[in-house]
Amino acid sequence: MVIPVGWALAGAAAGLAVGSIVWAVGADGMVPGGLLGGALGGTTGWWVDRRTARPAPPWVLWVPVGTALPALAWLGVLLSVLQESMTPLLGLGGLAAAILIGAVRAHLRGRVSRALSRLEAGDPGARTLLAQAATGRGGGARTASYALAMDDLRRGELAAAAGRLSRVEREGGPSAGPAAAALALVRLLQDRPDAALAAVSRALATGGPGVQGQTDAVRVLHVWRTEGADSARALAERVIEPASPALLIALLSALRRQTGD
Repeated sequence: MVIPVGWALAGAAAGLAVGSIVWAVGADGMVPGGLLGGALGGTTGWWVDRRTARPAPPWVLWVPVGTALPALAWLGVLLSVLQESMTPLLGLGGLAAAILIGAVRAHLRGRVSRALSRLEAGDPGARTLLAQAATGRGGGARTASYALAMDDLRRGELAAAAGRLSRVEREGGPSAGPAAAALALVRLLQDRPDAALAAVSRALATGGPGVQGQTDAVRVLHVWRTEGADSARALAERVIEPASPALLIALLSALRRQTGD
């Protein structure tokens, strides 16, 4: 729904700009132009939304943005001249600046999403793209760092994973809790149980999507190492839920096999 609406608004702005030129030469064109532009933009956006893959390529974002910005600039100049005031220019200029800033942020998030899709597909070049995105700031950089850390964990590069996860946790945001939970697993695999339990506590205090299941898996693994399979199985069966992560489900399955079930 976001793509059709964005294209419709961009089309409406372009239609108003073209209509204002028609109006300037003596015909009534602004309102019809805006309505026609909005209809054409919305229809085109609906078609693009249905035809493009996810994550959407960059042009899906930048075509409407590139259409809207000069249209808003022209309308700002025209209205300021007609009203003999800078208010319309400043207002529409501020709106254009906000659109541009939002578009840049969306572009960065989209670049990370496309890199994640390539990483899941096994493309080795995706790590380079994620590493470039991780050097920035904001949510996109944290998402890229977290994805690289999880890939490091899968590759057995525990020190690299711990470093990235610690950075994501320090920077805060929605990824902080999941990063602390993943760091707990890394510390346990590094044979640092005290650090693992401390990370579990931080993850639970911070919260976030999937944190409870991830920390439960770490606790089960820790109990398995320190108290044995029977105690670990009892804990796993107490905390398991339908939405539990694959790691916890796999641990419970292994514990059942080991304890003779």
